[in-house]
Parts: sequence; C-alpha cells; structure tokens
Amino acid sequence: MRAKSTTEVQQFVERQPEGAPFSPTELLLYGTRASIDRALSRLTKDGVIERVARGIYVKPKRSRIVGKVLPSPVAVARTYARARGIPVTTPGAQVLADYGLSTQTPVTPVLSAGVSGKKTLKIGNRQVTLRHAPRYVLRQAGTPAGDALAALHHLSRHRPDEGHAVLAQLDVATFDRLLELRPTLPGWLADLITTHARGAVYPGSVRP
Repeated sequence: MRAKSTTEVQQFVERQPEGAPFSPTELLLYGTRASIDRALSRLTKDGVIERVARGIYVKPKRSRIVGKVLPSPVAVARTYARARGIPVTTPGAQVLADYGLSTQTPVTPVLSAGVSGKKTLKIGNRQVTLRHAPRYVLRQAGTPAGDALAALHHLSRHRPDEGHAVLAQLDVATFDRLLELRPTLPGWLADLITTHARGAVYPGSVRP
C-alpha cells in the first residue's frame, strides 16, 4: 500500500507538540514503512523535523533565548521503547530520590525496561541505558504502586529498614494496592509489605 499522501504525513507532524519525539510506527496508518520513511526524510531535509536517534524524530521546540530545544534523552528512549513494544518504567534509584530517601543519581540516565540484561541507546552525544526489570514491576509501570515496587526491587531483600521507609511514604490507596498485589510478588517482598501493614497505621484502610 502506498502512502495516502505526503500531505497526511505533514498534517500528522503539524499536530505533534513541539519537542515531543515520535516514531514512524505511529504513522503506519498512512502507508508502508518505506513510504513513510521517504516522507519523513523529505521533511527532515526541509528542516521541518529533526532525527534525534535512529527511527525517532521531533519537531524542534524554539526558544528565543537558547534557540532550538530538543527532547531529553529519556523522552527519546521512552519513545524508542514504545515503538518496539518494550515496557519501561522509572528506575528504583530515581524513585528513591523522588521520595527524598536518596541523593544518588546515575551519571548516565537509566530506565527500567523489559529487556534482557541492559541495552545502551546513543542519542546524539548522550546515552541512556535500558536495564532489566522484573515483570512484577513492569506490570504496574506508570502507577504509584509501580514506582514503589521499583524502589523496593532496587533496595532488594537485604535492606528491609530502607524498604519500610519507602512503604511509609505511600498513601492509603497505593499501599492497599501493594497489599492486593502480594500473591504476584516474590516472597521476601510480600513478607515485607505484610510486616509493614501489621505495624503501620493507615486510617480507613483494612489491614491483615
């Protein structure tokens, strides 16, 4: 099937927010991958869009102060993963920092992902690492419970005191969600959540 028209690809690009990366797979409604690639190549040559990584494009955001502003490497990596059906979520180390429980952040940005081992993506002169995360974390990606599980997985069974500190940060709804998830979690993690539930006070929440 040929592309419906270059105009339709242009219209798609015009609808994209400035600075938001996208993948050619999002345009396959308009034709074959080859025809879409040709249309995007023309738009790139015309300066309408810019390729920021292999198979990832963006309509650059313009600033009167600094000029062209490209998306962050993490945003590009998330788009790369989404285009390939790879689930990703915020890494546990970042969640701990967001909770105020750690000041350590990796030099190279990291995303927890459904990959074997780790994969490093080169984005311009920057790099982002996709690092393996277990399914029980990825199934809750993008939710407060998923963030909490990512942090607890990062701490592992050997740091229970810090695990309890993470659980103490959670609101009632998020902690109750972790209680519901216990049958799907590793034994050590389910036990940690149960132990915390027995000693914590969450008004209005049912506890074992």
